[in-house]
Amino acid sequence: MNKDELILRIYDTALDSSAWPDVLQEIAHFCNARGSYVFEMRGDTDQRRINAMHYSAIHDKNILNQYLALHRDAELADQEYFAERSRASDKIELIADDELVSLSMPDGDIFSRPHMQMQMKYGFKHRTGALLNKDDYFRDRIGIVYGLDYGPAKPADIAAAESILPHLAKALDVTRPATIAREQRDNLAESINHLNVGICILDQRRRTIFRNIEFDRQLDRYDSFRVDRDGRLALNPDRFDRTIIDLFDHHGHHGKYGARPRKEAIASSINDDGEFALCVEVIPLRRADEFGEMHLDGHVIYSLDTSQSYDLRARMISDLYGLSRSETEILTLMAEGLTNPEISDRRTKSIHTVNSQVKSVLAKTQAANRTQLIRLATNLSVGFPRKEAD
Repeated sequence: MNKDELILRIYDTALDSSAWPDVLQEIAHFCNARGSYVFEMRGDTDQRRINAMHYSAIHDKNILNQYLALHRDAELADQEYFAERSRASDKIELIADDELVSLSMPDGDIFSRPHMQMQMKYGFKHRTGALLNKDDYFRDRIGIVYGLDYGPAKPADIAAAESILPHLAKALDVTRPATIAREQRDNLAESINHLNVGICILDQRRRTIFRNIEFDRQLDRYDSFRVDRDGRLALNPDRFDRTIIDLFDHHGHHGKYGARPRKEAIASSINDDGEFALCVEVIPLRRADEFGEMHLDGHVIYSLDTSQSYDLRARMISDLYGLSRSETEILTLMAEGLTNPEISDRRTKSIHTVNSQVKSVLAKTQAANRTQLIRLATNLSVGFPRKEAD
């Protein structure tokens, strides 16, 4: 499978979770590996465990879960090292286990350790690992494993993997709200309709195949989008940066922000004063089987209305980004949909102080604007209920 085909296969997971085993197997083959898996860390420090979210077709779920249960401490130690070595930039950087040997265990043989012995028992030896989400180090990690007859990953293998992993990172991050909603309901359309993120599925001609309730609400409230008589979705050019056209033009324009795909989101202005509210993301989609579209060759739009009010995992976000108590309160009030003057009134602080604190929060979270910040904060808080809007 060539690179372009594989990238599109990755984005197909947006509406088809059953595709994960084959997609991860194809990712492994693309970089000469035997298998790959996506996992996350769950629980507090003392009770932390590794949860395999998706894994390639070659993996046996029962054996994988048994391995993670038996060798939790050893895996957590290895994963901490892999994460520490790949936190620095937005780029997704695969760390190979031969680096683990040379730097972390210069006098030891990791392959004599029990957890590595168990991996080899089932035909796996060398590994590479990386963070796919540098906004939350406990989410979306990738492990790529090689067979017994294949030595440490070669530079060409790592380069091949790093060329496609940004697309995997985006597919996981952008679709997280829909993925979690799908786990709670059998019907895909019903689960999407319960989201507070607007979702619109488009075919090749940009005709709307499906719009959820929230997207229709946004259509009524804002003029960023409109649907013409033929059912095609049109973008108001006065409300969007032109880079959104690139996202519809070719899949090669996606995945440019590595392990922070939320930076690819486009903020839509809602009035002529340049005030922003909608945070819009686009991914390509070739098929939408549950909507009767086997050859869609279209896109999915995700649109978050950041003027609405949301509950946040404020303490967790504060810990992740080193926010002060005042900055955490500022972020919480921003998530309630308050403007800077409204925050100033609520906190009885000068507008100058509020403006300064907002800028500090933006800088610490590496968010370009308030819209992107609320998108980041709400995605980190997925699974928590939305407040009722005033």
